[in-house]
Amino acid sequence: SIQFHVHDPPPLIGDISGATGMIIMDPGVLDEPFYPFMVYNYSELTIRINKVKPEHYQRCLPCFNSCYFTYENQEWYNKLPGEDLLNEVIQTNCKRYEPKEVKVPLTAYLNKKSNSGQLIILIRPTKKAWDECQRGGCEYRLFISAWLQCTRLAVDVYLSAGN
Repeated sequence: SIQFHVHDPPPLIGDISGATGMIIMDPGVLDEPFYPFMVYNYSELTIRINKVKPEHYQRCLPCFNSCYFTYENQEWYNKLPGEDLLNEVIQTNCKRYEPKEVKVPLTAYLNKKSNSGQLIILIRPTKKAWDECQRGGCEYRLFISAWLQCTRLAVDVYLSAGN
């Protein structure tokens, strides 16, 4: 006789990835500025957007951090600088094991006339989504964050082969 052993499916693994650090965007190039990122298996995410100014810059901000995990009650996570503009949970409607691109529209958070401004965006899975993806025992969660600068500032570089 033949016997088959059926095992539970492997644990569901989730991931989010996107550009981090300082991102410069020219609002004249994009009709609708947005922040794109990829999500894999997470059912829902918390998205935070804060309006910031140059004086809010600190090297220890999450967008400049080399470690992309945070504890639930870490002080910097709960006290992002600037003005809170958005703090909401979105449903990703991801299909299992298929990466999905998500674009966060930014127009509503920028200067209405010039479509310019500076924002910090921070995205992480909700506790529910984290636990669904076999992370239940962990006290920390993955996140991505960026300082978005939408400006018409241009930089020209000239390089001469001579002395």
